[in-house]
Amino acid sequence: LLDPMQIMELRLNMTDEEINSSSSIQVEEIEPQQMVLKRIAKLIREDRGGEKVNIPVAIAFSKFDVLKRFFPKGSIVLEPSSYLREGHLDKNEWFTVSSEIEAMLQEWGAKGFTANVNMLFSNYTYCTLSALGQQPTIASNGVKKLVSMPMPHRVEDPFLWMLKENGVIQQR
Repeated sequence: LLDPMQIMELRLNMTDEEINSSSSIQVEEIEPQQMVLKRIAKLIREDRGGEKVNIPVAIAFSKFDVLKRFFPKGSIVLEPSSYLREGHLDKNEWFTVSSEIEAMLQEWGAKGFTANVNMLFSNYTYCTLSALGQQPTIASNGVKKLVSMPMPHRVEDPFLWMLKENGVIQQR
């Protein structure tokens, strides 16, 4: 689970209001997410061996409510999961969602991040989710106000993909 506010390339494309309402991390406190991925991959490789991590890895970005404005209208990632509508994972939808997220990361200038993912992991997918479904607002006194009614978005995706990859559920 990665915080998009800690990827400088993404953060640079956001307004101060978006950043302040979604993160308390200051720029100087940001640790490059590539380094986080490298440490995780190193720990797994030390345990399992091999060059690339060969277990399924869901790279999930939280706070999609902040990111969704960057996705073009009609993007599948903006829609609820087919699993909620149809009760099964749709292989084509899953591929499209992961591809849309990877393409947006590259468009935002995070090509180094996606290159590291590809270099470190042999079986991965990109997901994005939002627990609240919308950004908190900041009151005039600077205090963050919670949203009135949470509307989670795609929070199930990383779990469903991992279940599918481990043979617990099927996809069509």
